Amino acid sequence: MTAEGCLICRETGSREFLSQGDFSYLRCERCGLVYLHPQPDFSRLRDLYAGKVECIVDTRIDPTGEEIIHRSRFAGELDRIEKQRSPGRILDIGSAWGFFLAEARERGWKTWGVELSHEASEYARSRFGLDVFTGKLAEARLPASHFDAVTLWHVLEHIPDPLAELAEIRRILRNDGLLVISVPTPWSASDYSSDAVPLHLFYFNKVTLTALARKAGFRVLRIEGQRSSGVMAKLKKAGIRDPRRFVVRHWNVLSKLRKLFHSMTKHLGHPREITLYAVPPDR
Repeated sequence: MTAEGCLICRETGSREFLSQGDFSYLRCERCGLVYLHPQPDFSRLRDLYAGKVECIVDTRIDPTGEEIIHRSRFAGELDRIEKQRSPGRILDIGSAWGFFLAEARERGWKTWGVELSHEASEYARSRFGLDVFTGKLAEARLPASHFDAVTLWHVLEHIPDPLAELAEIRRILRNDGLLVISVPTPWSASDYSSDAVPLHLFYFNKVTLTALARKAGFRVLRIEGQRSSGVMAKLKKAGIRDPRRFVVRHWNVLSKLRKLFHSMTKHLGHPREITLYAVPPDR
């Protein structure tokens, strides 16, 4: 929400969608965009994301404990991207520990990343030798029309001005390039309600994410939805103390069951995550 109204449609009317401590998520009465109110000062959020400037990075360990899960997911994402675009230059915004870029590079992509976290970006550089800029996208001053693909995996919902971010992406993306955005939907908002300062500033559904991309000058090819299997919660209820370790240990089997679950339920209920594929309008 801005002083002029909703980020997408400029409507000023809204209703409370979800309350979280001193903050509330409001839903635009016209387009349905869900946004945080009041918006935290971004300098406060940046401190949370960036962490300490001086940090010790141990590249011998997996800081997430879930590298096998992340890389398996990203391998599938790259399969979908490569159906539309041959390997070229790819930029990952919010590149975190570098797992996506490492996977992409192994498949022949020339990789770049942008990441606010000092620790995560240093880990990606030190362990994988990746070219990762520490800071915001606009601060990286990347060349125009340079990238064949730009990806954002659960990042856009953290950005205070997603329209400005998309405008900068449009500048650096080639006219035949591909934009891929994955975000959680409003139906997953309760899954992220434990932070004192909510980190998700927006929740998009298929309609609002499409409208945002079009407003930023992109042509949307398609949007895919995915429901969560809730496997971690189910394992915890079953009495498994450390469900994350259990999932990692048995990932080869569980990943097959997860794919089967998603194929059977992808058309049922509301998706908890959506992925948009878009191109510049003159492509």
